[in-house]
Amino acid sequence: MDADELRKKLHAEPGQELRDEQRRKKNSLIIQIVLTVVVIMVVIAAYVVFNAPKRTDGPPRACFKHDVCIDLIVVTTPEAQEIGLSNYSSLPEDTGMLFIFPRAEIQRMWMKDMDFPIDLFWIGDNNRILNIEKKAMPCVPPMTTCEIFEPNVNTKYVLETREGFAIDSNLFDNDLVSFENLPKG
Repeated sequence: MDADELRKKLHAEPGQELRDEQRRKKNSLIIQIVLTVVVIMVVIAAYVVFNAPKRTDGPPRACFKHDVCIDLIVVTTPEAQEIGLSNYSSLPEDTGMLFIFPRAEIQRMWMKDMDFPIDLFWIGDNNRILNIEKKAMPCVPPMTTCEIFEPNVNTKYVLETREGFAIDSNLFDNDLVSFENLPKG
């Protein structure tokens, strides 16, 4: 400590040390408040970013693990569901047909009047794959009866994709499906 500092300390105004201590406490409190506000803002920003709604533009899509996504043709009416893919000569590689049912129950599917084999996915209302039928073959004349695919699980959705999609995408029962831009209702 040099002479000036010693002189200031010896001849300090009465109460100066108390005021200095109060100033330090006040500055410390301000720093704590600012840091708390910054932390709260970061937490709020993270919440907003991670809970932002899925994209709302573009076609309906189904996404699976490993960032595998396909565009969807969505059918919701019994008439459209009965026809399904029977009017299609093929299914584009990155496209599937999604059947949305009014409630989760056992859904029976067949391949009547189809021109190509497909993979079928039964998906629960929790968006988990409950059953996969790989390479379901078409039912065409001269066949007189068509195989009915009917897993014993209640499902809200059935997804039809090109044959081999389940294997190529490494998909299994209990995998999660994320839907984007599905029609409301």
